[in-house]
Amino acid sequence: MKKGMCAIWGTLATITQTDHGDGYVSERAGGQYRIEKISWVKTDQKRFDDAARARLTTWILDQNRLGVFYPLITEAILDDVMKSKPIKMSKKIERFFLFLDKINVQMCTEISTTYLGAGAFVGDLNDKIKVYTELMNDNECHDFKNILIEMKCFNELGQLSRTGFEFLEKYTTENINSNQVFVAMWFDETMNEIYDQGFEPGIQKDTGLTAHRIDKGHFTGKIDDEIIAEIRRSKFVVADFTCGETVRGGVYYEAGFAQGLGKQVIFTCHADQIQQVHFDTRQFNHILWQTPADLQKQLNDRIKALGLAIA
Repeated sequence: MKKGMCAIWGTLATITQTDHGDGYVSERAGGQYRIEKISWVKTDQKRFDDAARARLTTWILDQNRLGVFYPLITEAILDDVMKSKPIKMSKKIERFFLFLDKINVQMCTEISTTYLGAGAFVGDLNDKIKVYTELMNDNECHDFKNILIEMKCFNELGQLSRTGFEFLEKYTTENINSNQVFVAMWFDETMNEIYDQGFEPGIQKDTGLTAHRIDKGHFTGKIDDEIIAEIRRSKFVVADFTCGETVRGGVYYEAGFAQGLGKQVIFTCHADQIQQVHFDTRQFNHILWQTPADLQKQLNDRIKALGLAIA
């Protein structure tokens, strides 16, 4: 390993050799990444401004959270970043509290001496919070801090307030009393009938539960924090590993994240594809289905056998 310059922000980074060339570790850029030479040139162009760098940082951070080892920044990724929109203020606030959870902030922690300074956030917390929230400079951090104070997330002593702690719980704690069931699956049009006639009725029939899947556009490989939040809000997770030619890495992440929270995960897969499932996951008792009707019955029976129904 050697010290070098972050290809995204021009800040200090560690450069290490991977099996596929140079890998960079940059706190400001969200963690580990690799970058194609032509892409590196593009990041240095004037049109790739700090706003685009901030969105690219979100991509790198989320890839690292997925467990991707040195994700490769390609020209296609950069084009997607250029076309993408900045995250909304509500999402910045949510990601801020995810950051507080990461560093294990508790109620009444003295933010005044450790996090909130006269300008923005104290010390290198500015840069760490920028990584999570897409804030681009200290002035934006200052304005963001004032928004949190106006929302009464901190009391007059600079401590995390009851309101702040409620936000922290909202975004970071599991909800075992929920009737929501998160479905992690391949969002291909060939799976729409499987969901409508298999997963949804299998979860909802005579159980008092509601199936929930997130199916929305976002640029390549990005893990939306809404997925994280919805898993936390769900009673348990159904993870289906049926896929096309590409393994659905997101489903592995979502199942692992749910297990890390201590939530029940029901594993499913089309019977013809179980050999494509990674060994570490294949050891679990999968529901192997052939048709939507078959899936519906097996899933409904499993939910009731595990005592997960609430009706």
